[in-house]
Amino acid sequence: MITYTKNVEYDFNTGDREKGVKIIEIFCLSTDTKPTADIVTGSIATEVDTGDVYLFDEASTTWNKMCSIKE
Repeated sequence: MITYTKNVEYDFNTGDREKGVKIIEIFCLSTDTKPTADIVTGSIATEVDTGDVYLFDEASTTWNKMCSIKE
């Protein structure tokens, strides 16, 4: 199950917070499928079972592992 702690739509062309791309911050399991549609670069996903933290790259529509917070 994916839990959204931040899910803001923003239209960067008009500055309106409507009908645009999403800036998200999620907590999920490593087995969950992370969303990739209409999400901007810099969105964050933390896998609670592994402690891995990912940042989204909208150019390649991929989540890239940045670090692990689990000891």
